[in-house]
Amino acid sequence: MARKILKWRCRFLKCGFDKNWVYADDVEAKKLLICMNCGIGTVPKEPVSKSGSWLPCIDLKGLNLRLPNGSPGQDWVDGNGKTFSLEDYIRVHQVHPERFYYFSHSSYKRPEDLIPEPIPQDAQVGDDPAPQETITSADLKVQDAQKKVEGFRDGKKINEMDYIKKLRYLEKLREWKNSGLINDEDLDAQINKTLNIGGK
Repeated sequence: MARKILKWRCRFLKCGFDKNWVYADDVEAKKLLICMNCGIGTVPKEPVSKSGSWLPCIDLKGLNLRLPNGSPGQDWVDGNGKTFSLEDYIRVHQVHPERFYYFSHSSYKRPEDLIPEPIPQDAQVGDDPAPQETITSADLKVQDAQKKVEGFRDGKKINEMDYIKKLRYLEKLREWKNSGLINDEDLDAQINKTLNIGGK
């Protein structure tokens, strides 16, 4: 009998990959879900769509500390400055650093084992569309700022470490605004500061 497949969309703003899939029995076992595109992990919940083939969009917490800095073949550094092996980073932070590295460097060729896998042809999967995703104004502002930061890095205006630091801080700002800890004015001011707009 074919195993049932559940689909899910990555909630990381820079990603949004909606071709992720997982076996339903792995969801029931509460196994970690790692986005096949960006490597950001999340904890599964029960499906909510009518046919039960989509997992709900799960907001990601603490990304400001979870985003890795480093490169393949070396140890990885988290937002607290702690160093981990690849396996330990995945276990502790629920992020696959190598997937994130290649996602963040789209011009670099991914190794075969890090390319997203298609849904197996013999799997049992529904054909209902993905559930609507709630995008806040803070999400849109931070998403736009993340693109600008990526442009700074690609244009050699900032180095890799500064790029990751800015991504981490922007994720923290998004969490703060969506949790009501800062207002729109504070968010705009901090984004501008992060992008060095009008500052030194």
